[in-house]
Amino acid sequence: MAAVRHKAQRRRIKTVMQEMVYKAARLIRHAGRWVLGLGEHDPGYAAFARHYAQLRAT
Repeated sequence: MAAVRHKAQRRRIKTVMQEMVYKAARLIRHAGRWVLGLGEHDPGYAAFARHYAQLRAT
């Protein structure tokens, strides 16, 4: 379970990358694609979804 944190204005990139690496997730193969299975109730889901949407738009 992730540590409870106060709402941060900025975080160091090292901290963000570390949290991404330690995130519990499943890599799922579905319909010929790879999907990162986080679960919608995971606190990090919104961040991953937002960044993925930005990557798809480019």
